[in-house]
Amino acid sequence: RLVIFKRPSAILRLLVLVQMDALVPVPRCCLEHLAGIAATTMGPTPPHDCLAAFDSQSDELFAISGGKLRASHIGSDEAFENQFNQAEQHLQACWDLGGRFWELRLRAADLARAWDGNPSSGCLGCWSAMADHSDLMLDFGRTPRVDVAACAPKVCGAEHVAGVVLPRWMSTMLRTRAMPVPSPEFVEVRELSHWSFLPLDLVVAGVDRCGTNSLWRGLDAHPHIEMHFGNFFFRHDNVLPYHDEVTELRDMFQGRLQRGILRGYSDPILYRHRRVRQALSRVSNLTVLVRRSSASTRFLHASVQ
Repeated sequence: RLVIFKRPSAILRLLVLVQMDALVPVPRCCLEHLAGIAATTMGPTPPHDCLAAFDSQSDELFAISGGKLRASHIGSDEAFENQFNQAEQHLQACWDLGGRFWELRLRAADLARAWDGNPSSGCLGCWSAMADHSDLMLDFGRTPRVDVAACAPKVCGAEHVAGVVLPRWMSTMLRTRAMPVPSPEFVEVRELSHWSFLPLDLVVAGVDRCGTNSLWRGLDAHPHIEMHFGNFFFRHDNVLPYHDEVTELRDMFQGRLQRGILRGYSDPILYRHRRVRQALSRVSNLTVLVRRSSASTRFLHASVQ
């Protein structure tokens, strides 16, 4: 925990204490530079409840954090499904602890260059000096972007996840204690949810040129069905949806949640993507309509075109 003192003598004592506690040797000038960054980027002070809750469960929270969220399109279907299952297990474990699950997206290479200082900062090459003692820090500083999942106490909001959870996760991963709060331009924090919360009753998931559009328009004309069409499932490659996306879809059907109105979604290319198929398989009580045509019909349609 990096504490900023105004008196120079206290600063000197702090530098000694941090150096003794750190696992990665930190040059004195770098600590001064990092302290300056922390003083200007600390942002809103996290509430006492957030800090206390995090400290009381830090081991459990870190144990289910750090997983990858981007779907890997390389490998077997079984490995692909296991990636979804693992993310679901971490999400459920986080909720069982009474926490909230977040995506932390960090521009690691840009952050390392920014922390490396400049001639006017008084500590040129801070990150490089620390990376000389740690292959982890060296590799981290060369990574364009890091996307990880993290569990945080329920009382912590997005700004506190960025200001408390992320620096501590970085210090744990990089085995050093001298990690200030990243500036907002280098980090993005979004809460995650689960596919089962999508308010959908049916999905029209066809393949190209099989009459999918005609089918969903016909369903949308029914007085007890409301259909939506768009790219909802193709905004990113995450194995979990964002919380605000689930809220957005609920808002789309606002006023139509009364009993007897079916909520539907359609896209003619949904069935081609195994990530979407995995996501749809996790939506509770969902009916999936797949319209396909025979090979001869496809050939005739292509010839006419």
